[in-house]
Amino acid sequence: MVDKRVFLIQSSGKPAEHMTTIFSDRAYSDEVSKHAYYRHETWDTKTRDQDFGKAKVGDYILHYCTSDVESFPGQIKNIYEIVAIEGIDPDIEKALKKGRITKEEAERLRKNPHVLRLRPHTTLNRGLELAQIRKWVEEGSLSSAMNNCGRLGFNICEVDSKDYKTIIDWNKTQPPTPSQSLGALLEEDLRHYIANLPTLESVLGEEYRGYRLCKEPDGRITGELYDTKIVGQIDLLYQNDNGDFLVIELKRTEDTSDKAVGQIARYLGWVHENLSKNKKVEGLLIARSASEELKYAVNALKGCKLLTYEIQFKFTPVS
Repeated sequence: MVDKRVFLIQSSGKPAEHMTTIFSDRAYSDEVSKHAYYRHETWDTKTRDQDFGKAKVGDYILHYCTSDVESFPGQIKNIYEIVAIEGIDPDIEKALKKGRITKEEAERLRKNPHVLRLRPHTTLNRGLELAQIRKWVEEGSLSSAMNNCGRLGFNICEVDSKDYKTIIDWNKTQPPTPSQSLGALLEEDLRHYIANLPTLESVLGEEYRGYRLCKEPDGRITGELYDTKIVGQIDLLYQNDNGDFLVIELKRTEDTSDKAVGQIARYLGWVHENLSKNKKVEGLLIARSASEELKYAVNALKGCKLLTYEIQFKFTPVS
């Protein structure tokens, strides 16, 4: 890997908003993973991000996705190669005419390129998760610069070229995992799986003995995607013989704490107000993984627990 530098970038699931343009069709992470570029319009004014200016065509990019990214949250899954470094002159002119930027800002933006064009180099068999990155930094297997992963406000920095080799060598030992496109089906599949369990206690424990999907007086089961008519559809709504309710909300990714917790809080409030008749109402938020922010948010919500799940595959020969 002669004369190649390695850079670590971090992008989030927030809508991509830049000085000169705002995209309505993509998040910051999508710019990298779906549109093959990394854009940073203020790197030359921020000391912490000036490694952007060191990047050259042919260098490698390790892409860390923050916990709110739908695909591969809290991990490095893809490595890219820089194929071009470009300015943003057309966007500067449009932004100047619309009054989004001043003439002084336009002059600064014209001086340097602000876009790294990328092409996929390696997709890791298994995402390198934040806990593993932290552990390897502590052990000395990765450089201390890799600890920038997951740090609030971090965007880009150069890391040791040995970090690239460490990750590539590790990847050779990892079996391939299912693609994230399969993950897009998991929330529905998980809901069906839970709804069709003969008992909840078989997977959730004895405290959930006797809970069954809610039914109408005529016997119709309405507890799967229960329609509140006001605050949305509850993924799964259960009731036990005592009349207590259990609200289950499923998230196939590590959703933002505000969105996920706010959603189940609305459901719990609606059930309390409209169905419970002074009976107990509990909530379970079930997600593939849990950020620290999500844990704190759920802890602050009375009568709600946070669970994570794992996926296992079983293959059965048919011939």
